[in-house]
Parts: sequence; C-alpha cells; structure tokens
Amino acid sequence: MQYTLEAMITVQDYVNELVADARLETTMERVEDYVNAIRTEAINAQKPAFITVQDYVQELTTEENILVAKIEKEVSEKAYNEARKLEKLLA
Repeated sequence: MQYTLEAMITVQDYVNELVADARLETTMERVEDYVNAIRTEAINAQKPAFITVQDYVQELTTEENILVAKIEKEVSEKAYNEARKLEKLLA
C-alpha cells in the first residue's frame, strides 16, 4: 500500500478527529480504565490459587499435629521395645 504525503495524517490530528466526533466518544476507553480492567482480570484468573491467612494457619496446624502424632508414635514404639528388652533381662 502506498501513501502520499497529502493523504497522511498525524496521530494528534487523528485523535482530535476522534474526540471531535461525538458518535465515537462512547466507544473510547481511557488507558487507565484499560489497564485496570487487565489488572482485575489477571487477579480474578489467579483467585483459585489464593489462600487466606486463616486457611494457611489451619494447614500449618494440621501438618504440625500430624508431625507430633508421628513423633509420639515413634517414641511410644521405641519405649515399648525398650520396656520389653528390660522385662526379658529382668526375667
């Protein structure tokens, strides 16, 4: 496509024409609004991956309880085995 200098228009003139045409005003969007819309869409897309602080603390508490139960079980088993050994020695 070939343009002639007479047919060309500056960006500023183009914007001025768009602004001057009231019919086009309702179709325009400010840059700030466009950026905010993109930001909002990005946040909404990531919402399933978010977790509340309360859920995080609950998860930590659950993991801690599981770990404590495992340690108690190991200590209990070790103590039981040691007690059996001692009973055999005393018998």
